[in-house]
Amino acid sequence: MKFVTVEEYIALRYTEVAPPSKRTILRLIHLGEIPAKKVGRSYYVNIEAEEHKTGNPLVDRVLGL
Repeated sequence: MKFVTVEEYIALRYTEVAPPSKRTILRLIHLGEIPAKKVGRSYYVNIEAEEHKTGNPLVDRVLGL
């Protein structure tokens, strides 16, 4: 599994024109929409699992994404 910081995730996933704030990404992590883990006080996004999400919450939950 490959993990990146929230800042790196924003830079990789979104354009420079209007990226979401770090607070928005952290809220999505807490809601379970972005797969991540917390180490100490920092969050690391699992970009491999995030790429495989289907967009359907039920299917993602069954698949463990």
